[in-house]
Amino acid sequence: MKFTKLTGAIAAMAAAAGLAFAGPAYAKKDSDHDHNLNIHIGKDKDLLPQLIDMDAEDIADMKEEFADARADIDDAIDDIADAREEAKAAPGGSFFVKIAFAAASSATDAAANAALDEVFDALDRAERDLKTADVSADERVETQLAIDTLRTELASLRAKLGELVDAMRT
Repeated sequence: MKFTKLTGAIAAMAAAAGLAFAGPAYAKKDSDHDHNLNIHIGKDKDLLPQLIDMDAEDIADMKEEFADARADIDDAIDDIADAREEAKAAPGGSFFVKIAFAAASSATDAAANAALDEVFDALDRAERDLKTADVSADERVETQLAIDTLRTELASLRAKLGELVDAMRT
């Protein structure tokens, strides 16, 4: 197995994990990349106005993008298993795969947890601020639904990323 092939597999896994925190406030498909989740918190860390702007269609789109991201992570986990099997055929291949995945797992785990923690903190602030926001009762309910949905989807994504990191470490 060539080193470049291993590097490509690792890059593919990192891309599949795909957390890019820039752009709209909700999960949105980036036309230049497959299934990147874009969550923009902003400099003032105020996510609430963007959540207020979300409607039922935006929430459904967000859920779909999170499902796509989880599926991409499952594919990456399968790619890890395939890379490990391929590596067994090459002299020293298993050693290089083990080292590469160990480094990738630590970086993925740290980056994902830091980014997700930041979004969860912004959601907590948005939920607190929603209680006193000048919005209609219907808008308050819809915004709370967006907050709850985003929180649930992020927790599910965190769990799936944990599976990815575990797959890299085993």
